[in-house]
Amino acid sequence: MEMVPLEPTIGVEIRGVQMAEADGDTLDAIRRAVWEHGVAVFRDQSLTPEQHIALPNAGAGSTSTIISRCTKRSPKLRS
Repeated sequence: MEMVPLEPTIGVEIRGVQMAEADGDTLDAIRRAVWEHGVAVFRDQSLTPEQHIALPNAGAGSTSTIISRCTKRSPKLRS
């Protein structure tokens, strides 16, 4: 997993991780990155709407602070 700061004071791009498969130490590192940088960006994710909705329950943070591409849309993702 690679973390690339986006701006000097906010934002980090996290590379080399698929959020649908993240657990344990990976989620701990993601939580720390969101805490330190305020927002995390994950590119090229293949998440179903259900997986996207489940991210906060997995401890990955709020869906408002995790930006990902989701190929399918769900009313819950738009609210």
